[in-house]
Amino acid sequence: MNNTMMITGINGQDGCYLAKIALENGYDVIGVQRKSTNNTSKDVVRPFYELGIYKNINFQITELEILKNVETLIKTFKPKYLVHFASQSSIEKSFKFKDLTYQSNTVISKNIIDSIEKYSRETIMFFPSSATIFEGYENTIVDENTNPLPLSNYSISKFDTQNYIDHKINQSDLTLKTGILFSHESEFRRYNFFSKKITKFLVEYQNNNNLCITVGDLSIKRDIGYAPEYAEAIFKILLLNNSEKFIISSNILYKLSDFVENCLNYLGTSFEIVAENNMMSFVNRMTGKVFIKSDLDNFREYDLRGIQGNNSKLKKLIDWEPKINLNQISQKMIDYELKINNK
Repeated sequence: MNNTMMITGINGQDGCYLAKIALENGYDVIGVQRKSTNNTSKDVVRPFYELGIYKNINFQITELEILKNVETLIKTFKPKYLVHFASQSSIEKSFKFKDLTYQSNTVISKNIIDSIEKYSRETIMFFPSSATIFEGYENTIVDENTNPLPLSNYSISKFDTQNYIDHKINQSDLTLKTGILFSHESEFRRYNFFSKKITKFLVEYQNNNNLCITVGDLSIKRDIGYAPEYAEAIFKILLLNNSEKFIISSNILYKLSDFVENCLNYLGTSFEIVAENNMMSFVNRMTGKVFIKSDLDNFREYDLRGIQGNNSKLKKLIDWEPKINLNQISQKMIDYELKINNK
């Protein structure tokens, strides 16, 4: 077995950070990208250059929905580790495109697992599930033994793969690991996610205070951590011998409005909040104008409402504990947005 780590969906924040950790620990990294990925886009290549790892990654471009493509990858490289980040990760998009979500999340995952079983049984795989599998609960602390209650197409697709992994573990000698990841943010978050939309908007707002952005329910409480720390946890989980399932979480609940307030305070923006029930607006004290406001059209039908993770199993087995809090994450994201905005 070679010293190779294959990372699908390497362009996302988790893939970038894990690739850096793997390279620093002496692994060869194969980064799997879709054919539709624009490898000349600044948003795609910037994280790799920022981390100084672009030239050290063996990029492979293919479509993982096609089983033969996956089989070829696995037969060719027989990686020691495979981390499967590739997915359709938008919950909103999953409502409109149920078949696409199932294809991108469940079918591709099964293709990878089946190919490992057929051609590279010693490969150790990590699958990132999502805390959204607990959407059916409210104001609850969950752990690895909590029965999932997925509601959205996205969370159902993740849970389907979890079940498939459990089945394979029971029926074979494959080493398949699952991490149930709670929200985690970073400088390399994509712009279709709430945190990145906010930081991008607020930096633009510094130069044009006539702008306004509409958002969803800012009163929701979520368990939020820092992506590089979660990538570190994933790397350590890979080194464990057995097939395991882990909650990866900060164990701390924050309101989404806390993130917005942290960013505004860091930027020195004078504001006040007007709230009624779940509707919230941020008003600029200097101009008297609303510049961030809730809109019912942006509220999700299903959401994580006060679901907190219990990562005690992870702490015990790999001595991992997150250290970066939401205020620090907010500052890091604003600093990064200011830097790239000024280039």
